[in-house]
Amino acid sequence: MAYIGAQPNKQLTKTTSQSFNGTGSATAFTLNRAVNSSEELEVFVDNVQQEPGSGKSYVASGTTLTFDEAPPSGTGNVYVIYRGLAEVTTRLEAPDLSITTAKLADDAVTSDKLANGAAQIPISVAVIADVKNNSTGGGTSVSWGSGGNNRDLNTKLFDPDNIVTISSNQFILGTGTYIIEFSAPSYFGDRHIAQLYDVTNSASVQYGSMEYSHGTNGGYGSSFGYARVVLTSNTTYKIVHYIESAKSGNGLGVNSSLAGTESVYTQVKITKMG
Repeated sequence: MAYIGAQPNKQLTKTTSQSFNGTGSATAFTLNRAVNSSEELEVFVDNVQQEPGSGKSYVASGTTLTFDEAPPSGTGNVYVIYRGLAEVTTRLEAPDLSITTAKLADDAVTSDKLANGAAQIPISVAVIADVKNNSTGGGTSVSWGSGGNNRDLNTKLFDPDNIVTISSNQFILGTGTYIIEFSAPSYFGDRHIAQLYDVTNSASVQYGSMEYSHGTNGGYGSSFGYARVVLTSNTTYKIVHYIESAKSGNGLGVNSSLAGTESVYTQVKITKMG
């Protein structure tokens, strides 16, 4: 049949039929054309139309027609009509390698669906710190011969998704995978090194860089460290700073003094990956 105007962009299938021989025992028959639902077929047994649906006469999916009870023996006594007007392109299954980014809703794919080792996009980022006023130093440092300095952590600089909790100069993270970056300054301390310490499990997680702040010539510098942790329950951490030479008042950092500013000392950046 000729068309007036543009050619239709969807092709329609013809109505076709198929017959089977009942055996009195077989309940499943193979269709020569896949279907999405039982209602796409009209089925007759011994010229009596059957009712589609689960718990009724038959169900159909893909290329399988299944009867609730086996049709009686007969030659061509099971007759199937494929209903017309089914579009060729209406199969529910997408072909392999056919789904594009445009077909996916934003935030539809979670980290659970990514293969191990696949690149991950951070879920959330938070930064916490030791923040004091512009006239207050970081505090008195003790030498590493007397132990480590437990660094203050008292302020969330930002945490839009509330992934970290600060308590008693320690921080708590919940279940997930995290990248933790930390730094701590020393003044007149000679050699010094910061440590990420797991309070919950009484274990060192990672030491930072060994740095040097000259003990007699006004040396100042920070130790930097990085760690990746995978947590299955809430875990508490702290930053411990080992400093070779003690200094009173501001061994843990020099105050800013500038009006309108704050003194920021120890800092921890937490990136939640999954």
